[in-house]
Amino acid sequence: MTEQIRPWMAELVGTFVLVLGAAGSAMVVVDELSTSANMLIAVLGSVFALSAGIYMFYDVSGAQFNPAVTVALFVLGKISLVAGIGNIVAQIIGAILATAVLASAIPLGPSNYGLTTVAFGTEPWQAVILEATGTFILVSTILFVAVHYRVPAAAAALAIPTALAAGLIVSGALTGGSLNPARTLGPALLSGEFANHWVYWAGPLAGALIASLVFAALTAGQPTDAEPPG
Repeated sequence: MTEQIRPWMAELVGTFVLVLGAAGSAMVVVDELSTSANMLIAVLGSVFALSAGIYMFYDVSGAQFNPAVTVALFVLGKISLVAGIGNIVAQIIGAILATAVLASAIPLGPSNYGLTTVAFGTEPWQAVILEATGTFILVSTILFVAVHYRVPAAAAALAIPTALAAGLIVSGALTGGSLNPARTLGPALLSGEFANHWVYWAGPLAGALIASLVFAALTAGQPTDAEPPG
């Protein structure tokens, strides 16, 4: 397997694992539990899946698993345009495959393949702010942990999922807690539900771009590795 294809395959499989955990845990809603308890299950599903993916592929592709993360790395000049496009395509394919597996194995129920949706009473612009804020936390952590400090995979697998958990707790109740366009796109494609879908691209991408600007400002003039892991 060529050196270029290996990271793309890692992104495909890693995103598959992440969406399997994130959307799958959202689909398995336990009626006997409170809304908060079910949300906690969904957060843990995402966190554990991301941690597993980082352990597997951190040194292969940087364990991005998220178009927003990939865009941030491209904006900072850490990956090429070709690598970035390939990563995003792989991430989307992985998300679709994960949703297809879940759709074939778990009854649909009220979760609609784990689709993230804007809560009733929440305006789309408010959802964008929440998604952007959560993604800012996640991407900022990734940039400092994986790009600037270049910590080992074991440390990254603790720090980055912790940031994801924080972002999901901030946004989850009102947006479903996506912070990842691919994670929402997979369930949206299989369910055919695209109401407010733009929120889950605009919010994460805005948060990632802001994180990139903050990272660049705070690390200007400081020594840092030119490339992320992988």
